[in-house]
Amino acid sequence: MLESLDRFLLKRRKLAFIAIFIVSFLIISFGINQTGETWDEIPYYNAGRSYYSNIVRLNFKSSAWDANKEHPPVAKYVYGLFSLASYKMGGEHYSGGRIASALLLSLTIALTFYFATELFSTTTGLFASIILMLTPPFIAYGRILGMDSISALAFLLVAIVSYRFAKSKGGWKDYVLPTITLGLAFATRYNTILAAFFGPVAIILFASWKKDYRRRLALLLIPIGSVIVFYIVWPYLWSDPIGGLKTSFGHWGQVREWYMGQKDAVLPNSYFLTYFFYCVPVGILALATLGVFSREKFKNKLFIIALLVLPFINSFVGIKQGGVRYLLFVFVPLGVLAALGFVYLLKILQKKYLQVFLIILLLVYGFFNIITHYPYYLDYYNEFIRGSKGNYQSKFLQFGWWGEGGKRAADFLNKNASQGASVFNNMKPDHTLDNLREDIRLVNSSENPDFIVFNTNWAWISDYQIPTGYKIVHEEKSGGGTILTVLGR
Repeated sequence: MLESLDRFLLKRRKLAFIAIFIVSFLIISFGINQTGETWDEIPYYNAGRSYYSNIVRLNFKSSAWDANKEHPPVAKYVYGLFSLASYKMGGEHYSGGRIASALLLSLTIALTFYFATELFSTTTGLFASIILMLTPPFIAYGRILGMDSISALAFLLVAIVSYRFAKSKGGWKDYVLPTITLGLAFATRYNTILAAFFGPVAIILFASWKKDYRRRLALLLIPIGSVIVFYIVWPYLWSDPIGGLKTSFGHWGQVREWYMGQKDAVLPNSYFLTYFFYCVPVGILALATLGVFSREKFKNKLFIIALLVLPFINSFVGIKQGGVRYLLFVFVPLGVLAALGFVYLLKILQKKYLQVFLIILLLVYGFFNIITHYPYYLDYYNEFIRGSKGNYQSKFLQFGWWGEGGKRAADFLNKNASQGASVFNNMKPDHTLDNLREDIRLVNSSENPDFIVFNTNWAWISDYQIPTGYKIVHEEKSGGGTILTVLGR
């Protein structure tokens, strides 16, 4: 069956690419606004507004481009473009930007199919894309207007271009695309600078010209040219690049957060590895482990393993916070390795009906995880911690940190609160509880409110206890664990 499927897909590779892109988008974007507003959507949204206002006015003074200056510009260009219609309406309307995020992550999944096909086989590419589009903690970031989906795409593009560059003849024209791609990647998010390691690894593994001294010296042109590209696309740096970068980098400092049952924990270097271990579905981890030891093209697989491992350098040199999002890209090589393991299992089974059963089992496993955590994929935890419910009960890792659930909480209050009802908003961030009826009043806790709204992560941090005289009237859950609670008096 595998051989016939491989031949079928190989003849229709472009059509398969488009189909994967469309299916991924449909899965990611289903009920895309139901998650509600999250922490940083508003600064990215408003920064895009500022950027396009400057472009329309042809205002390229550096001081005019300082919106959300802690991040480089590319994401703000993209989200601003997709939010142009929203800006005309006034207020904050995130649908356009969220759709852009879903498109970017869908493109990442489709390109994974293409890349895995080039390195291994079309069946590997197909199952890698299926695994990714059915992995909740991965697709979660394609549903919010944020830096994560676009940075995952940037990492992948650098990986693909690095591989193609290493396999090229190494002529002068071959240096152009890697230079532009790496420059734009760095202009997307600072930690994408780690993707610069992909090129040297690819050259060591694949380049036929790596012993040519002149070509090795010419490699310096790529980082130099990338810095120039980075400077050109961000007018904020034009008048004072060194000072601008100092200010931008100066925003960042190591944070403390709820971690392993402790509030305000000092986050260790093992932080990202811990989240990775508890956020990746165990079935996918098992398949990826099998994929590492499967008998496939050794150098190609070694490159994929390098793509998985190298971003974890961020554990030692960059900021640690927000769970897996800073290393979202590693789900891509993980998905490829899991696909290799899955194809290896299919080959072992041989009998067609067993292969079909295993494929159905993979789909059921993925859709079960998606359905049971909808629409709060940000709060997915795996079987090692007894799922999201287990994490909620043990208070192990952050839960409901993004402020998600505010949309549905507001919907509940708008439907059930009496005229002129009062609400104490005890969420952090509090701005994600929005679009309440005009007659509903927001009050302090001392004013005996009719309703109290709080999210789980903030309740843990603040040691919040349900006050006397109140009962739970509504909850928002992910995988059986409560991320937000509404109390009624």
